[in-house]
Amino acid sequence: MSPQAAQQLIIGLESLAVRCDRHTSNTRALATWLEQQPSVAWVRYLGNEDHPSHKNAEKYLHRGYGGVFSFGIKGGKQAGFKLCDGLKLIINTANLGDSKTLVVHPWTTTHQQLTDAERLDAGVDEDHMRLSVGIEHIDDLKDDFRQAFASMNETTKASANSVKQNSHIEEQKRMVRTLFGSRDPLPLSVPS
Repeated sequence: MSPQAAQQLIIGLESLAVRCDRHTSNTRALATWLEQQPSVAWVRYLGNEDHPSHKNAEKYLHRGYGGVFSFGIKGGKQAGFKLCDGLKLIINTANLGDSKTLVVHPWTTTHQQLTDAERLDAGVDEDHMRLSVGIEHIDDLKDDFRQAFASMNETTKASANSVKQNSHIEEQKRMVRTLFGSRDPLPLSVPS
């Protein structure tokens, strides 16, 4: 190890405990908050009593339950993509343990080489999102999710309105054909 690398390691170790405390407190707060959000189907956090490994975590992890958890996004894979696209502060990347909060859609990234059955056996569904929570202020993280959820809902509403408008136009065309037969009573192009 070079002297510069050793110095950087020592500097980083000085604040490690404080950073770990922030990681774990942010993770607990964000997992609890996400459980209450209408766009979230489920949360799998080691600190929750319903987590399969909670008893072991309670026994061995005395200073918190870590900085990583998963949640299910209602709407599956496409909703997961919209969420990742809508987040501004939280970064979409397959990494862990950064000081910045990171989100990833495991079905299409870290587990993409597996068959669908293998992914499901590994506990990864199409709606599965993984968060590695950083040390940003918790209010900033919640705000980022709020605006991303709002963006997802606006995109969904716009898409639904477009489908509704297109079906309305098709219905009008059908009615015109019924009334006038196959001939087109009105020119659809505007003369130049």
